[in-house]
Amino acid sequence: MPLLASGDQGESPEVMLEALTDASVHWLSAGLPLERIKIVIRDSGDSQSLRETFARVKRRHADALLGEQHPSFRFDLFVSYSHKNKVEVDDLVTELRSRRPGLSVFVDRLELHPGSAWQQHISESLDQSRKVICVFSPDYLISKVCKEEFNIALFRNREAADGVLLPFYLYSAELPTYMKLVHYEDVREGDRVKIAQSAERLLKHL
Repeated sequence: MPLLASGDQGESPEVMLEALTDASVHWLSAGLPLERIKIVIRDSGDSQSLRETFARVKRRHADALLGEQHPSFRFDLFVSYSHKNKVEVDDLVTELRSRRPGLSVFVDRLELHPGSAWQQHISESLDQSRKVICVFSPDYLISKVCKEEFNIALFRNREAADGVLLPFYLYSAELPTYMKLVHYEDVREGDRVKIAQSAERLLKHL
């Protein structure tokens, strides 16, 4: 059985209990197969105080784990698109918001302000969005910025348990293989009926 700490540390049982519990959680997260924590106290003193200390430490670690599993996001959705497809993207966003009025959507021309550091703002907003819609079209594929946004979303998609990327195939284009790996909504060729139907399906992922 691994020994995490020993000796007379000269601290109160409450302080040692918290320190040893934190150390145990650390080693468990690193893969050490701990089954139990044993703490020997010469003078038990107030056992109720120790129980309260352990409960507080347990809540702290549980809250931290919950935060990692369900991080808070500034936006529900980030829309990556070519400005030449503005009309169709506006239709999609309108359909989404009409079905879910409180939806928080990042659309660059609505969120960015003149003179702002737009590249940094866009990168930060990508990371602060729960899901990312990438609107595929010939204009999207020739845009360096759009492809960078897709690659960031694809990287996040690989790391997220429930996925991040929601491709939206607007107009026919020669998609590279790596863009075909994630299932997409097919609304070619900018079909408004398909866009409305797709909006309903997309909301199920939000």
